[in-house]
Amino acid sequence: MADVQLLQNHKEKQRRKRLVPYVDLTPMVDLAFLLITFFMLTVKLQEDHAMKLIMPDQDSTDAVCESCMLTVILDNRSVIWYYPGNEVLALGQTTYDETGIRQLIYDKQKDVKNKFSGTRDFICVIKMTKDAQYNNLVDILDEMAITNVKHYAIQDLSETEILTIEKQTENTI
Repeated sequence: MADVQLLQNHKEKQRRKRLVPYVDLTPMVDLAFLLITFFMLTVKLQEDHAMKLIMPDQDSTDAVCESCMLTVILDNRSVIWYYPGNEVLALGQTTYDETGIRQLIYDKQKDVKNKFSGTRDFICVIKMTKDAQYNNLVDILDEMAITNVKHYAIQDLSETEILTIEKQTENTI
């Protein structure tokens, strides 16, 4: 800690010399560097780490290649319903793991690339049932980033999709 060193002369009673105190400031410097490091760390941890989501204009109506599209519907049971293009009746079911939705996206990307020789991009449409949880949306957006899907959209469910999912769940129960 603070160390005071006094210079003393042990001569006999002569005149008193002025004593010069010496204060060691090394611990104070250590504390200053610790505080600087701590505040630099907290500033870095407070930065936002979020995925950028670019929303299209509400006016734009661009035509989409149906054979380049995969529609994904998130359900409350960690189940993903999907169908290619606009074929709602060809509804399939998969999961969130690597052999599930990720492999399905990779296969569809490969099909689009082979079919159109790289002139068209794969498009994924994400829809959620009213019972789906927020973490399901985060998981599917993570899958979009992992599989490097450049074009995806988040939309509301249509009545046809709701009825088809209800019909499928009745058959599985």
